[in-house]
Amino acid sequence: MTLSILIPTYDYVCYTLVNDLHTQCEALNNLDNYEIIVMEDGGRDQVKAIANHKINELQNCRYIRKKENVGRAYNINNLVKEAKGDWCIIMDCDAQVISNNFIKNYISATKQHPDADVIIGGLTNPATPPSPKVSLRYTYEKDAEPFRTTQYCNAHPYSRFCTFNVMIKRTLILATPFHPTFTKYGFEDIFMGVELSRKKANIIYIENPLQHTGFDDNNIFLKKTETALTMLHKAGEMLLPYTRLGKVVDRCQKWHMETPLYLCYKITKPLLKKNLLGRTPNMRFFAFYKLGYYIGLTK
Repeated sequence: MTLSILIPTYDYVCYTLVNDLHTQCEALNNLDNYEIIVMEDGGRDQVKAIANHKINELQNCRYIRKKENVGRAYNINNLVKEAKGDWCIIMDCDAQVISNNFIKNYISATKQHPDADVIIGGLTNPATPPSPKVSLRYTYEKDAEPFRTTQYCNAHPYSRFCTFNVMIKRTLILATPFHPTFTKYGFEDIFMGVELSRKKANIIYIENPLQHTGFDDNNIFLKKTETALTMLHKAGEMLLPYTRLGKVVDRCQKWHMETPLYLCYKITKPLLKKNLLGRTPNMRFFAFYKLGYYIGLTK
């Protein structure tokens, strides 16, 4: 088989990640050809760019630096166009390889599941938060872990689709690129899952995780969440009904609760932010914050 490993990045040094993947690929005898491509999405940090340029010194590896920031979804589309492999492994730049058999496991999975169009290895998080300053993102990720087990995801293959660590046939993703609506952070993976369900793509989840290491600062993650909600509002009815938040919004509309809930959100917003930016953020408060912020976008 031929394999393309695609890593979108923005001002993030991922040489170690690429080197680990390169070492595994070089050790495999049943890999006809491979390439590892990292694409910088308009990053401005020259020091990190210089560090990433070392990737070009590794055989079959390329670091491509784009001047214009087009967003993660477009960046992945561009990476797929650059790729030449039959299969593409797409992963986030802030991932860490934790298994010496990571690539081998994916190749074995294509033989064990010959009808698969998509194979997802999943993700894991550190046992403890790296810092109190990232408590919101860390708590959010840990809270989602029960919905990321292999058993749960195989029972809900489309709604759990995620490109943090996924192997997909190149012909499929070329025919199903990320939608042009998603020019900024948020919800592009969920909509891709919707598109794959329409195509009846066969998605298989296996135990082959990468570890998530790039936890955003609390303020940054809250702003990214607001950006994602703006993208969801922009997508409108083509995506909203397929999200958990959308189902809650639909019930609020039916019960005529939008206005009182939004007023409650405005009144409590300072207290909500104080909790969410603190050491022990409450995920119920976070859910209410997202609901109130989204309702505000509709007014």
